[in-house]
Amino acid sequence: MIHLGLAPKLMDGKHDPCLHCGGGKDRFRAIDPDNGVLYCNQYFYEKNGDIFAAVQWMLNCKFSEAVNMIGDYLNSSHPQPVKRQEPTPKKKAPAFDDQIQFIEIDQDKINSWVKHKLPATAKAALPADVRLGSWPKKAPQSKRFECLAFPAYRESNAPTAWILYRLDGSNFPAIPKRIGERKTHLLRSSVDGWILFGDRPAQKAAKVIWEADAESNFSATTNPVSGRQSENKNHV
Repeated sequence: MIHLGLAPKLMDGKHDPCLHCGGGKDRFRAIDPDNGVLYCNQYFYEKNGDIFAAVQWMLNCKFSEAVNMIGDYLNSSHPQPVKRQEPTPKKKAPAFDDQIQFIEIDQDKINSWVKHKLPATAKAALPADVRLGSWPKKAPQSKRFECLAFPAYRESNAPTAWILYRLDGSNFPAIPKRIGERKTHLLRSSVDGWILFGDRPAQKAAKVIWEADAESNFSATTNPVSGRQSENKNHV
């Protein structure tokens, strides 16, 4: 950017008057000097994420012209070292047991939950290996939610996901800057899987498997031919 006419002082990242638009005392700054990313809070505050945009703005030129000017500079006698950015290490997602405290099953609490999820029944929920839990585990007791937790499976016998419902039927409140209000909550580390109604051998032996969009629907579904509860599964 200095090669193209920008004063070195204006590349120090500090607030300065804008020499391009000719106004203000602190409206301009280089927000990423190494990559030529500039900012003017009056006239260049969006679509300004790279050096090509900066050159177009400064010189009132087309994108193709900006590319040619930058290419000419890089091919001239002013080679610049290329900074290699190391990949940011990914944080290991917490284990399910670190996020929720499972508690002893309570039939009365399950009965209470199904009243909010009609036509679901407690008899249908139990074969899905449903568990009671207190979430989030690391929060103070006063800030936890009593939940009904449904496991989801893929090929292995270990759950690949846990989907939570509040026992009182209410929505989970929003988590600022992360996630909005929602009817269900997926524990972190969860991946796509199926919530199964009935044991695994029954699933493998089933000739017909019903798919439903919500626990309240599939937990109430029965086989219309035999009258027996059919094997059901829900995709998370």
